[in-house]
Amino acid sequence: MRGTAVAALALGLAVAVVLAGAVACAPTTTTTTPPTTTTTPTVPLSGVFGIISDWSESTHAVPVTFAAEEATCAGCHDGRGFALGVSDPKSFVASEPFGPYVVATDCRACHTGRGADLLESGTVTTPTEPTPIKAGAGAVCIGCHRERSKPTSSAGPVPGAPHPSIQAAVYLAYGGIRQPGVTYGSTVKHTQVTDMCVGCHMSDNSKGVPTHTFLPPKNPKAICGECHEGITTYDLAVAADYDGNGKVQGIQDEVTGLLSKLSTATAKAMGANTLTQAKGNIVFKSGTTTITAPVPDKVYQAAYNWALITNDKSLGVHNPQYTVSLLQESYIVLTGAPIPNSKPFPGSKLSTGTAGGTTRTPSATGTTGTP
Repeated sequence: MRGTAVAALALGLAVAVVLAGAVACAPTTTTTTPPTTTTTPTVPLSGVFGIISDWSESTHAVPVTFAAEEATCAGCHDGRGFALGVSDPKSFVASEPFGPYVVATDCRACHTGRGADLLESGTVTTPTEPTPIKAGAGAVCIGCHRERSKPTSSAGPVPGAPHPSIQAAVYLAYGGIRQPGVTYGSTVKHTQVTDMCVGCHMSDNSKGVPTHTFLPPKNPKAICGECHEGITTYDLAVAADYDGNGKVQGIQDEVTGLLSKLSTATAKAMGANTLTQAKGNIVFKSGTTTITAPVPDKVYQAAYNWALITNDKSLGVHNPQYTVSLLQESYIVLTGAPIPNSKPFPGSKLSTGTAGGTTRTPSATGTTGTP
């Protein structure tokens, strides 16, 4: 599928080049347009093919068919849907000359229609954070990589999970179920990167154009070296033992430990041995049996926040302070006490907990607390 996509794009580009050459060579008899001093930035042909090659290897090049065909999901899971600002695929497939089909997140998604508008304005809002976010070129990324709805405090027997692509909710420290009166804190220096997401995930490739794999460079020095002198890994050393395992490790190792301890404690609270996600829901299992009993609020907030940080996939790199604090506070609310032998992130002020953790309940909006 990727090879076909690259071939099609390459063929289209070749046709465009030939047509441009034909127009340039066509004879003209008069000149009526005055010369202009405006210049349009150009990308070398090698750079264009580099972009296509990068994109073809990215997850954006792979259509997520089942999601793109859902009534409320095409706005992010179909390139046309995003460009048109349309979420229901039925509203635009009918006019297609070749019938209904799903389009990957291709060039048109980010560079025409809604994508172009976001790139130009540099400002975006999300369903759970109505205050406009000034993100520069990163606004087009946040247009999809954010929470879809606010978590509820009454989970019921089928507790909903956060969407898989919710990076902005962690990066900007507004997502998850938070507790009133708790100072979670946020690594704000990361949000001061020019163009936010784009500044790290689309650094220049070897051909002098932004990489379209949308992955950060393998050498972190290229994007982190200005602040973290001598950096050789994204798993930077931290100030204390956050997961209580007796060792001070890198941020990603500490967050991995926190996720494991919160997952184990959350599953145990439901009489389960496994906590996972499936089809947009939090799932508790005892062996192969799915537990369908109602989920108490304190268990749901722990499970939801565990899923939020899991789905962020950066293991704390996007926002170290918020990630650590959200997981630690979730454990306190669930069990009534901090993780044994763990230390809080410097600058964060978490609750001390009480027996059973029954004195605190999750926020229904997920927006309380101090980011």
